[in-house]
Amino acid sequence: MTEGRVCIDRTRDDVTQAPACDPELLDQNEYYGSLYNHYGYTPFWGAGYVYPRFHP
Repeated sequence: MTEGRVCIDRTRDDVTQAPACDPELLDQNEYYGSLYNHYGYTPFWGAGYVYPRFHP
């Protein structure tokens, strides 16, 4: 990270195609479930959840 910039291991298209968040209209559990699914992770409340690796 630098001022004004964050680097992640995802493409721009992958991030822009992620589910949109609208806390006024969406069920939060449904939103987070779709977000985890989009990035290929098991939700923290799901069976088989593994904590993400730490990258110093």
